[in-house]
Amino acid sequence: MIKNYQNQKGFSLMELLVVMVVMTVILSAVFGLLRGSVITANANYEITDAQQSLRNSHEYLSRDILSTGDGLKSVADIWLPTVFVKNYLSSLPITTLDPSSSGYTSISSIYSDRQVPFGVNVLGITPATTVKENTDRITLLTVDRTFTQIDSPGSNFNDGSVWVPAGSTSNFSVGEIIFISNGSSATFGTVTTIDASGNKLMFENADAYNLNNVADSLQFQNGVHNQFRSQELILFIILLTLKGFWFAVFLV
Repeated sequence: MIKNYQNQKGFSLMELLVVMVVMTVILSAVFGLLRGSVITANANYEITDAQQSLRNSHEYLSRDILSTGDGLKSVADIWLPTVFVKNYLSSLPITTLDPSSSGYTSISSIYSDRQVPFGVNVLGITPATTVKENTDRITLLTVDRTFTQIDSPGSNFNDGSVWVPAGSTSNFSVGEIIFISNGSSATFGTVTTIDASGNKLMFENADAYNLNNVADSLQFQNGVHNQFRSQELILFIILLTLKGFWFAVFLV
């Protein structure tokens, strides 16, 4: 039996083209809706993450501000070398920080630095970075409660020696920043040498932070006098930027 295939019906090229155009329009609309949904989902995630970061920042701020000055109630003056304050705490000119050119600046338990200008370096950070322009930088002092207060039996500011009770040198490490106070005035110093046999801490010149100034009576006599009460403090630097909150422990 011979079949005639000449009269079979099917889709013409024009019909296929029309169908393809219609499907393209429909798929474009569908993918457009999906793209909008993905963008909305990502935006919601970023907003949620930003809100959580803001809540965390608020907790950090509240915790540190509430503890500021803890253990420092009786300390009226905390003397630091003006160069150190300029390098780490303030963007103000040295003539403003130390108008009498004494070489030292007295700070309080809260030290603010408003609207830091462009190009201020953050020292001791790798890789190198600068403080965000117009940042409000705040330094807070609070006692580290994990460190037990030690009463010093004496000192010699001529060579930067501070004696500690027998057996207590193991509480200290070279390079640590130590808060030294007589109860009314105080200063900071960097431990450069530990003499365990002599129960002595040395605060020699040329430390990493330029805190020590041996034989300078203003720092050691006015700052701490002849009897010491030593406490280790944590020095916090809080940077508040327009984009959020950045917290860094600076010195321990």
